[in-house]
Amino acid sequence: MLDKNSISKAIDNLRLPMAIMVVAIHCYFFNSLNINALPSKWGGYLLSGL
Repeated sequence: MLDKNSISKAIDNLRLPMAIMVVAIHCYFFNSLNINALPSKWGGYLLSGL
């Protein structure tokens, strides 16, 4: 069985790659849909949320 310490360490190690993957997928879909009307304040808000 995995103890809580190793589980939390695994989650910490996966947090950054997951955030990068979410941003990459988000940008990919927005580019593929040609939606360029995203306000800059939303972009700054999403990036500051990470």
